[in-house]
Amino acid sequence: SALVGSLERRITELSVAVEDLKEKEIRYSGAEWFQNIKNSVITIIGAGGISSWTGAILSKMGAKLVIFDDDIYEPTNLAGQLCLLSHLGWKKATALTDLCTKLGGSSIVARTERFTQSSNTGPICIVGVDNMETRQIALNKWYKDFGHFENALFIDGRLEAEIYQIYCIPGGPFVGHYVEQYLKEWVPSTAIPDAACSFKQTSYMAAGIGSRIAEIVAAFLTPPDSVPRFIPFMIEHTPYGEFIRNYPSNT
Repeated sequence: SALVGSLERRITELSVAVEDLKEKEIRYSGAEWFQNIKNSVITIIGAGGISSWTGAILSKMGAKLVIFDDDIYEPTNLAGQLCLLSHLGWKKATALTDLCTKLGGSSIVARTERFTQSSNTGPICIVGVDNMETRQIALNKWYKDFGHFENALFIDGRLEAEIYQIYCIPGGPFVGHYVEQYLKEWVPSTAIPDAACSFKQTSYMAAGIGSRIAEIVAAFLTPPDSVPRFIPFMIEHTPYGEFIRNYPSNT
């Protein structure tokens, strides 16, 4: 019957999907960071230009994600943010969950709410918002709950048109010094200068910062007995060159 035929096709589709996921894991399984990233739960605050690309890449790598964002996708978001036309009108966190599922990524918990003082972060926290207050709240929560653990990492990214900046704060004995330096030059300062309202974000730079943040997470989760990977304190990438700074020298 038609019903039996439909069920058989669906079973075949699911079997193929399972095999595809196994194949994806086989292709990643040789990576030094693979098991660690599979066992990680990464908090991402924001699901816009930075976080949509970052989230999709980390999901494909096997990380479990918790995404905070109360915003809704609008047509103006299509230029720089990773979403489908069918996601217009959706909550961004829900849309990113749907997209990652369709891309064969790992599990995501969508929190369709703003990150506030009462929200919880995790050991690895990535902030990709354009709101300084939310950024400060996220840092304070992460520092209080996880900052002194060496398996903790706080990543803060900013994107404006063709410029992006990333700061990385690892947990551990020097975390207070890193946070102090970060607050001196990052939080009190003005944002990257505003671009013209018709040139706020580009997809290639959003994809670029997303890939760079995912690379930093992979480096951080590489086992200590492997060849060490470089994690910078700050990256600034522009069309005219790139500036990378290591951790403050007086630690």
